[in-house]
Amino acid sequence: MSCSLNTSDILLEHGIVPAIHLNGHQATADVSLSCTDTTDVSVLLAGSKDGKIEMGSGGNVSSTLQINGTPLGENSEMFTVPAGGLSLSLKSTLVASENTPPGSLSGSATLIITPA
Repeated sequence: MSCSLNTSDILLEHGIVPAIHLNGHQATADVSLSCTDTTDVSVLLAGSKDGKIEMGSGGNVSSTLQINGTPLGENSEMFTVPAGGLSLSLKSTLVASENTPPGSLSGSATLIITPA
């Protein structure tokens, strides 16, 4: 049994967001996961702290991630992938403090998908 994603990089780009709309701003991306047989997989987000990805220095802005509506954090989530494949919807929601300075922000984490 083997599984693969239809992409090697997943980019959740928020674009240019005015400061007053930063907190709660969302970006989404869809990816497909296919396996040769129906299988359960474990999905883990590595590189987050308490389920948040820091978006620059200072900790003024972070992102929380969801996959198919389920929050991703330090614990793995289980999904069943049918033989035909599974569409996964990823959503990033920004969390910002009131004193967020303007400028470019970015963050990264690794989505680890393994057979359960």
